[in-house]
Amino acid sequence: MSDRDLKSPTRYLRVTGAVLLVGLAGVAWAGCGDDNNESEARQSIERGVEEAKQGAEKGAEQAQRGIEKGTEEARQGIEEARKGVEEGASSAQKGAEEGRQNVEGGVEKAKKEVENEVNEARGYGEGYAP
Repeated sequence: MSDRDLKSPTRYLRVTGAVLLVGLAGVAWAGCGDDNNESEARQSIERGVEEAKQGAEKGAEQAQRGIEKGTEEARQGIEEARKGVEEGASSAQKGAEEGRQNVEGGVEKAKKEVENEVNEARGYGEGYAP
């Protein structure tokens, strides 16, 4: 390009027009001069923030209720387990006592049988004495 092309009035008008269009597009995009749109945008943002806060609060409340429910269920489970252990220990103690009584009864019965056998053997032995 020559210096002459850069200084031509047509080129100058094109460049100036392009710069003005870019500037106007920027102003339109930014919303300059329109307070109503800015107010609506601000209200929309504030509504969104408020809805987000409410959603967060609701989520926190639900989480708290879930924690409380889980804690109560865990407490009930622990109580049931404690009762089961106590019942199991009581049952085991009863079983041990019954077993001890059975063993003692068996020992006594065996002693009596042995005494009877010994007495019978003595009786037979006395009859065979030389």
